[in-house]
Amino acid sequence: MATSNDPQEAAGSGSGAVKVAATDYFRTRPEQVRPLEISEDSKHIPPGTLLDVLEKASLNHGDEPALRVERPLPPPEQLEGTWKTWTWKQYFTEAKLFASALKEECNFRKYDGVMIWGFNSPEWSVSFMGAAFAQGIPAGIYPTDSVDTVAYKTQHMGAKVAVVQNHTHVERYATIVDKVPTLTHLVVYDDATNVKPNEEIKRADSTVVKVLTFEEFLRKGSPDFVPETPRPEECACVVFTSGTTGLPKAVMLTHDNLTFEARSVPKLIPHFGEGQETLVSFLPLSHVGGLITDICAPACAAADFVGNSTVYYARPYDLKAGTLAHRLQHVHPTIFLAVPLVYERMMDKLETLTSKQPLVMRYALTWARSVALEYQRNMQLGGNEQIPYFYHLASVLLNKLKLKLGLDQCKLAFTAAAPISRRTLEFFASLSIPVHEAYGSSECTGICSMTTPGMHIWGSIGHALPGCEVKILNANGDAVQATRDMFRPTEQEQGELCCRGRNLMLGYMESMAASINEEVHEKEVEKTRKKNVETLVVTTDGVAFLRSGDKGCCDDRGMFRFTGRFKEQIKGLGGEIVAPVPLEDAIKFRAPAISKVIVVGNDKPYNVALITLQQEGATGEAPGNGKLTGKAAEVVPNCSTTEEAISNADWERYLVSAIEAVNADGSVCINRAHRIKKFTVLPRDFSLLGDEYTPTLKFKRSVIEEHFAGEIAKMYDSKVGDNEDRVVYVKTHEAGSKI
Repeated sequence: MATSNDPQEAAGSGSGAVKVAATDYFRTRPEQVRPLEISEDSKHIPPGTLLDVLEKASLNHGDEPALRVERPLPPPEQLEGTWKTWTWKQYFTEAKLFASALKEECNFRKYDGVMIWGFNSPEWSVSFMGAAFAQGIPAGIYPTDSVDTVAYKTQHMGAKVAVVQNHTHVERYATIVDKVPTLTHLVVYDDATNVKPNEEIKRADSTVVKVLTFEEFLRKGSPDFVPETPRPEECACVVFTSGTTGLPKAVMLTHDNLTFEARSVPKLIPHFGEGQETLVSFLPLSHVGGLITDICAPACAAADFVGNSTVYYARPYDLKAGTLAHRLQHVHPTIFLAVPLVYERMMDKLETLTSKQPLVMRYALTWARSVALEYQRNMQLGGNEQIPYFYHLASVLLNKLKLKLGLDQCKLAFTAAAPISRRTLEFFASLSIPVHEAYGSSECTGICSMTTPGMHIWGSIGHALPGCEVKILNANGDAVQATRDMFRPTEQEQGELCCRGRNLMLGYMESMAASINEEVHEKEVEKTRKKNVETLVVTTDGVAFLRSGDKGCCDDRGMFRFTGRFKEQIKGLGGEIVAPVPLEDAIKFRAPAISKVIVVGNDKPYNVALITLQQEGATGEAPGNGKLTGKAAEVVPNCSTTEEAISNADWERYLVSAIEAVNADGSVCINRAHRIKKFTVLPRDFSLLGDEYTPTLKFKRSVIEEHFAGEIAKMYDSKVGDNEDRVVYVKTHEAGSKI
């Protein structure tokens, strides 16, 4: 890493800056390009396009497997089905056919929109690449999006074509076709038998939307079609933000954004590309993390490296049914990306599994994990790098657990999209699976910083990616001073995490809806311009940085740490500012039987907490069935359900003890305003079905506070303990009550 008198400058490029006014940097339409900003430390990655990358991959690894999926879809009880394979040559050919079909069948023009709605599949990737080859703008829709959200996104894109998973999606589109007059075709990729010949959906104005199978649509294309090569700085796609606060924003990303980002991380992974690389695609491709990791990075790797890269697609129900491990055990991925909640669920399952082992095996595994954890501590930045005695013997024992997870071949396990707890990081480290934390957003094409092998500290979001510059800026746009201890920064050592580089978006896209009149359109344009300006900070020397809305700090080694979201900060009745995430993580660390904690206290005299316990079926998508599992099943042996735990005195003592320990910990509870005075236990966990998570499994805090407003009110209405220095459990649910 570069050296500098300014540790924040050392963390980034510090060169290639373009001085701008805030109103001149981001664009609102895909045809409005911005010149590339290639700094000295990003020159090692040449400008590229998706067309260049996939064509080169097909030349380098033409007959090797690129994409694999089980067809037909097996039932959950069947561990393995029949895998259908797309080679790199087939992938490239089908992308060209898709692009040609858009032109021939749909009167498709440059910058027209293509929506893709459904679970990850080879056809999803082909459609994305094909739309980009036709110089259109592909955009993903989350599988869990409501019909109203689908209508909003399709309108916003002015989309002509929507690629959908099955006929259920066709039926949902049929209810909104009058709201999306630009739509002319629906293409179904995984439900061919239910698509009728010459099927159409009629609108009220007598226009129609044609329904075709994916195979039929490809047959409309010409094998002789030659795509026109776009410029790297042109818009390649739109990624909709997950919408934690209001309607999703349409983030325009360029070809260079995507190829630069996809080529940056593999260069930081030891021995990457020397042999066969594999990954399992299960996070939504509509999210920037899934898009980069599962579509762009494998194509770039196949284009750049001697070794081949293959994407295996998980089954649509794997996360909900808890069967993802079966796919991992078959594939043995070398690269694994998951959100923190997925790692937590894997940890819970493995802890349950090991607790059922014979006593001798449990002791042996506990010893082996302690040795591996010591080694991983030694290998962190600033560690002594010593290998403990008997480490290799411990590794042999741990390989059995790694095989159970399917991560025995993993070169890089990493997480993004939300903060991950230290307990989770230490658990996987004790299996000799260091989980690296990546930080970023859709607006910076996924990642601007991450921990990497050799530059790793638990709780840090790492150093800036080569070619990116990350700074902690104050409200005036000035860099704040570095902290000596990132885990105990002063308020003066914290500010907003901001970044710049070739990964910065083209801008938020204005609505392309054909139905809006000129006056409404002007208001829409002005609103989008305002959003673009609000997400940019221009430093005192005129350099543009992307604002994150996140609070953080940087230490004197150029390592960054996320300390909270400004929008999530709690402002107490006395004006005190409290970041809830460190408190929540600290409680879970001390009480590992907890599933989730939400700290609340805006405009209140003290903070309270909503707590959920580990229970079966709580996958993130579903709220669970109420039966305790994992560590929660061990707290009180004769207590097997959440309903019983809510009324159990031993459970109350367990939770009170954890919260009191956090209140006494000056590293997270820095003054009395941070203390948690009361808490309650909820009968169910938070879930996507309850609309308490975004599609990427981030909390919707405002929704949670609204859903559990009654429970919060009961805690504040209860006067027990108000004038005492103790933690009080307020029981807000009786036995048998449901939410």
